[in-house]
Amino acid sequence: MADQCIMCDQRSGSREHVFPAAFGGRRIDRGIYCEKHNNDLGVHVIALLDSLAFFNARLGVRSDHHDAPNPHEVVGQDGERYQILKDHIEIAPPLPLTQTPELLGKPVELKFSSEAQRDRWLGEQRKLGFEVKFNASGPVVTQYFTEPLHLSPRFGSEEFLRAVAYVGLTYLAHYFPAIARQNGLDAVKSYVLGTTDGEDRVWWVAPARFPFVTDPSFRNMHTVVVAVSQASTKATALVFFWGKLLLAVDLGNIDVAQTQCVTTHIDPLAERAGRDVDITVRREHDVEIVAGTAEEGRDYLRAVVGGTSPNPVSEILAEMQVGHLNALVSRLRPELQAATSLPQGERLVAILSIVDNQSQRVFNLLSEGVNGFIESNNDLPQEVRQGIGSAIAADPATPTGLSFTSIAALTIAKVTLAAEILRQLEGGTLSDEELMSLLAGGAGVALVTRPVLYALLGISDAASPLER
Repeated sequence: MADQCIMCDQRSGSREHVFPAAFGGRRIDRGIYCEKHNNDLGVHVIALLDSLAFFNARLGVRSDHHDAPNPHEVVGQDGERYQILKDHIEIAPPLPLTQTPELLGKPVELKFSSEAQRDRWLGEQRKLGFEVKFNASGPVVTQYFTEPLHLSPRFGSEEFLRAVAYVGLTYLAHYFPAIARQNGLDAVKSYVLGTTDGEDRVWWVAPARFPFVTDPSFRNMHTVVVAVSQASTKATALVFFWGKLLLAVDLGNIDVAQTQCVTTHIDPLAERAGRDVDITVRREHDVEIVAGTAEEGRDYLRAVVGGTSPNPVSEILAEMQVGHLNALVSRLRPELQAATSLPQGERLVAILSIVDNQSQRVFNLLSEGVNGFIESNNDLPQEVRQGIGSAIAADPATPTGLSFTSIAALTIAKVTLAAEILRQLEGGTLSDEELMSLLAGGAGVALVTRPVLYALLGISDAASPLER
């Protein structure tokens, strides 16, 4: 029986990833599915990716089937296609010529985020049998996002819930192979195969219900818990994505001699499988997992939507943002320190060059400050509000996407930020936390907004950043 597929009477041996490879799973079990069911159940990985691919890209997760992380593509309000990978957003390469036959045989202008992206796209088209000639390259310009990219991840579809049940069932088969072949699991197997409805078999759970399951020392992990209970004769799974999105799975009725619970933490950023490298496993006896009911899950979702319970998506994005900022600060710190060793007259120029590479981030600070000022001063005359808003106004007709007033305001903001960084560096007060706050926090918002407002409002005693 151990070498028989849990879904049918065919021989297993498909090298099934226990946790989906697309989410950083590195472990394989040959004893769960036959080749046919392994291939057929791949639809569940696609369903998970449809909902969670953005988070994968934001974190930089590399699928076990690929050599590098896949960017996530979104369409902006301007209709332009963009791709996101970690904390970097760039124009997506043109679609393959197989999908755009209307371009064949015509001179066209194509946009690329870099020469490297252009060369990759060119090579891919040649592999498809097309010959593309580039006559000339246009000027390199920086385009700014003046509005946030809106993402609408959708969780809770029937396909998504079936996929979660598939993950729970696979882990049960991995740790309890004999139990996974009991007849009491036929209903969940039919559900995973798509031949029956779920009947509240999978539901959402508030993470606070299981604080002992997650590991606060590692914020990006996935966790799967499988529990078998002698008392309730139930098999249950808990599936955590990034320690925040939690779902429970009723796997069915089982006959078991002892209550057991196995908790697996999966590091989606691990490059390889290895002892305590990609996973940690804890097996416990006589530990009951009581996951509540589907109705309690619906109450939890209503609380999240109503704002009375923390939004797990917002928490995941906030933690990923902190991770990106920590990486940025670590990258910038040696560059900034090197600038302090330059002659006095060259230091600000060097730091301004570093800040200039963070122009979008500085524009985001300025946008937050200007919008906050306008929203908190409703009594301002409309013409004054419009004048202040011109500091972050878009202009699609310009190469940068910003109006000339916005470019001038952004220049003031960057010089101000560079001067403050230099002041703190020379004074020995620029801690990592302070640098993070200047680049993406309240301190940075206030710092860059003030001189821009002074300039727009014509306050004559506002000293320039270089004079303060």
